[in-house]
Amino acid sequence: MTSLINAAIMVESLRFKPLGRRSIAGNYHHFGFKAHTASETTTMLNDATLLVAMIETPEAIENIDAIAAVPGINILLMGTNDLCLEMGIPSKVDHPEVSTAID
Repeated sequence: MTSLINAAIMVESLRFKPLGRRSIAGNYHHFGFKAHTASETTTMLNDATLLVAMIETPEAIENIDAIAAVPGINILLMGTNDLCLEMGIPSKVDHPEVSTAID
């Protein structure tokens, strides 16, 4: 379940409310330092943020549906080389166990 907890922590850290708990600053360079309300700012920044969760462990593979269901995560990206390393078969991206895990 560590992978699912990490996914939730990612969202909490990188998204503004209501999805996360990222702190808000003053005027942002993204908007040419033009003032916006906090609600407008957080909505625009949440909408413009692409959050990619790397799937790099067998545990993450087992929990992939739950990770994908975490609100605020946009994309899952397979980290094949790290997955191989975690599986004890470094650099064997064409290994049958890797293919099975990815499928």
